Amino acid sequence: MSLPLRAVVVLLLAALTPGPASAVPPPSPPGVPDQELVKPDPRAIFGVLDNGLRYGVMRRTGVHDMTLLLYIKAGSADEAENERGVAHFLEHMAFDSSRAFPGNSTFRSFGDVGVSLQPDKSARTDFRSTTFELNLSQITPAKIDLGLRWLRDAADGLTLAQADVDQERETIRSEYRASQNAGGLVQHEVIDFLGRGLLGPSRDPIGADKTIASIDARTLRSFYQKWYRPERAVVILVGDAPAESLKASVEAAFGSWKDAAPAAPEPELGGVAPRGLDVLVVSDPRATNTVNVCRATDKDPVEPEDVNTHQREIADVTWSSVLRHRLALLSQSANPPFISAKVTMEYAFDRANFACVNVSMRDQNWRDTVRNVAIETRRMERFGITDTELSRTKLQYGAALDHTVAALPTASSRGLAQVMLLVMSSARVFDTGEEDRRVGRMAMDRISKATIDTRFRHVWTEGAGPLIVILSSASPTSAEVKAAWTDTAGTPLSTPVD
Repeated sequence: MSLPLRAVVVLLLAALTPGPASAVPPPSPPGVPDQELVKPDPRAIFGVLDNGLRYGVMRRTGVHDMTLLLYIKAGSADEAENERGVAHFLEHMAFDSSRAFPGNSTFRSFGDVGVSLQPDKSARTDFRSTTFELNLSQITPAKIDLGLRWLRDAADGLTLAQADVDQERETIRSEYRASQNAGGLVQHEVIDFLGRGLLGPSRDPIGADKTIASIDARTLRSFYQKWYRPERAVVILVGDAPAESLKASVEAAFGSWKDAAPAAPEPELGGVAPRGLDVLVVSDPRATNTVNVCRATDKDPVEPEDVNTHQREIADVTWSSVLRHRLALLSQSANPPFISAKVTMEYAFDRANFACVNVSMRDQNWRDTVRNVAIETRRMERFGITDTELSRTKLQYGAALDHTVAALPTASSRGLAQVMLLVMSSARVFDTGEEDRRVGRMAMDRISKATIDTRFRHVWTEGAGPLIVILSSASPTSAEVKAAWTDTAGTPLSTPVD
């Protein structure tokens, strides 16, 4: 789908943030009281099969539906330079002939039981993973069995016939051509600029046209056997069936899966490149004028989910909310240089955090917009947040926790399955809303202005950058933009007003 240029940078990091990377939760640190650790939801069952495959199952009563997920830690990050696009190509092949669905009978088999299999909704490939998903309504044993057989075939039963590969190639090349529109090309330019030092920018899941054109069955089979392995897989089942029954179904469907080739070394994902002030200007007459200022830091360490990790999250919520509020007040003043502002924290390419201020300019006034962002972030660096701002954010955060507790009873099977996958692929815990609120409130009671200010200085002051991206129909030079930022260094700063 084509994106208008005005949306490219605002959605940039969120659009290309990878799915969760497989991680083994570290042991609880010594000395952390048990009540400070997040307790898992006892309704969900998690385990590991003898072959290394991890699974999570849960009963969602009263819905008469079921979501089945197969996650493989194999994405574009695992491709060699001459394999760019192989992971995505292989995902497409899961809808062609396989062990249980010979002769391209996959769609017919699902149609016979009233299930619409949609390739654009039932599978996705990103930087670190490939995920296959089925959402079954009015479940029956036959539907569940069919879904599990398809997921197992995606794991190790694809035929990968050359005729099927050739037939699928044009579909994938069409998707590639669609991605090469104006918005897509700008997106790649911005990603290359922000993600310097990281592997991610050179591994767009759609691949490269020249490699898509040359991929054959042998290339696909080599990647398939190397990276599709039970110890790299997660299976999730959530629906209206007893959890123990779902567990037995996973064991029966996937217990016999064995590795077909030796394990390969993990790819080198790179790291955040040390950088100071840097600027990218993209001029286009169709662009809605935006200024984006980002700082990049290496990803946070993997830690057990406890009060401390919740405090870090609250700190990020607080400083970003406060900065957004201050910028919003400026946008409402007389003759402001910008219309609106967003502040985001995004995790990208399994190696970096990006803290960004995204501002929509008024009348191409990039210079005053840049200056205002520079001044407000400097004010945050010097003075931090106020007591009133902390109190206001705590109230908002507490309300959000209460809302989560109220909303969870109506969560869909698909929503619960997605959360289970996220927590199984990280160091998080699948807990109840009440437990999340308990730990969240404990963290909120302890957090201080000093904690929040220290976190802001880590992700902003100590981060690489500032990295300034301007999308505009005007054409400022990089030197002009840098001057607008640095010229504010001598501007006197008043203390923030509550």
